[in-house]
Amino acid sequence: MAKKTQANQKETVAARRDRLNAMRAEAERKAARFRNIMISGAVALAVVIVAVFVVVAIQQGQVNQLQSSVTPKDAAPDNTGLYVYKENAKSDAVKVAVYFDYQCSACQSFETAVGGLLTDLAKSGDITLEYRMLYGTGGDTSRKANIMASCIDNSAGSEALVAFSQALFSNREDSTEALTDTDLTESVPADAGIDATALAAATSCYSQKLTNGFVQAMYDGSIKANVTATPTIVIGEKQYVVSDLTDMPTTDTAALLNWLKTKV
Repeated sequence: MAKKTQANQKETVAARRDRLNAMRAEAERKAARFRNIMISGAVALAVVIVAVFVVVAIQQGQVNQLQSSVTPKDAAPDNTGLYVYKENAKSDAVKVAVYFDYQCSACQSFETAVGGLLTDLAKSGDITLEYRMLYGTGGDTSRKANIMASCIDNSAGSEALVAFSQALFSNREDSTEALTDTDLTESVPADAGIDATALAAATSCYSQKLTNGFVQAMYDGSIKANVTATPTIVIGEKQYVVSDLTDMPTTDTAALLNWLKTKV
């Protein structure tokens, strides 16, 4: 996939916007559409972040100067990510983790296609779902989004985290557009319906970068796990990239659950 990043970089904003519009217009053929998205994603959309890791690693000295004093309430062991509805998990729940970047076009397509189904399966307890948020694609913009997302989890819980993430992806035609502080602390939380009291606490957390250490830990964990592209999905202990997901069910939770069990 690393060989295909040049094609991805040459793709224009207009071309990506046209594809997203076409994707929404064909919602009734979601399964076939997803297959096309994932195939094209393997060629052009999947964001390979190996080279960016090198650049960001140089910047980590500056990043680490912003010390965290908060670990979000739904943090996974070793701070690898944030659990979603973990309290609902059944004893035989399938373990699922998704590495993604809020500035990643392929991640936006993945969220549009199956994000809601995965959330439903986590809510029903059939899977454990972990958000592993990276910032290789969008750099500081993505890192700030991750800080706000983890602050929201800490102040309002994983249901609010899910709503914030869905709003952040769904309300932008082009996920690579820069995000301002106002977007992250006002516009997107308003669209997500975040409670005013919880939002005030999350905004204070964000302004002080209190979860920055946790965000850095997620990033470091992805390097240790040899993650080279977003989105990357871990099912059980196995990693999959978008080119592995062309047959992933996108219309039914039962079908998706059965599919996940075959990938463990």
